[in-house]
Amino acid sequence: MIWLSGHTEDEIEIVETGIRPGEKLYEELLADDENTEEQIFEKIFVGKVHNLPIHQVNAFIHSLESLSTDELKEALVQFANNTYEENQEVIEELETQGEFA
Repeated sequence: MIWLSGHTEDEIEIVETGIRPGEKLYEELLADDENTEEQIFEKIFVGKVHNLPIHQVNAFIHSLESLSTDELKEALVQFANNTYEENQEVIEELETQGEFA
């Protein structure tokens, strides 16, 4: 990057700081149960991604409208950290409680 911008390493000091708190060492693009051996090109694999139906996602978003800011943050973090199956259970429970149809 330094060289591409027309400078040298002598002109711009490089300081290695290590990883910051919360920073990942690598990215996991798929969960373990979403990986597959199907390959379409060298190092390009087809994943088995679980999707919730759009009406369920929209209904879940609608169920968040009445939450306070803190409750909203907690609900979104929990939903993001849940597995596909856990999120299905959350939505089904909301449906049985009449939260949304």
